[in-house]
Order: sequence, then structure tokens, then C-alpha cells
Amino acid sequence: MTLGQFAVAVGAPKRWVQNAMRLLRLAPRYTPEETRRLGFVYPLHGRLGVPLARGYAVGREGLAAWPGRKVWGR
Repeated sequence: MTLGQFAVAVGAPKRWVQNAMRLLRLAPRYTPEETRRLGFVYPLHGRLGVPLARGYAVGREGLAAWPGRKVWGR
């Protein structure tokens, strides 16, 4: 998968994907798992202001618990 395809799958601009991966110190692996995780992080970060690192951790927790758990609250 290319960066452009990955960004489309995540639902984020290519620049956001590059910056997020750099800030999170992630290798540029455009895998299905990273797609789901960053796709989870993008709206948390962009719309709710959740810091990237926290959103990335919450993404791991949320994806691990899905589909059994569909509602989260804080």
C-alpha cells in the first residue's frame, strides 16, 4: 500500500499521516492494523483534541475490545 492509499483508508490527509507517524515514532508500515488504528486516532485528535499518543493507546484498546464492546466513556 502506498502512502496515498494508506491516507485514503485512514480518512486523513497524507501530511497528517506522515506527521502522526513521525511524532508517534512509528516505522512507515502501511498495514491493515495501522490503518485501523490511525483511522481511530484521526477523529479523536482532529475533532476532540485528544493528544496523538493518548489517542493511539485508546485506539489499541478500542480495537482490541471491538466488536464485543461498542461504547466507551470517560
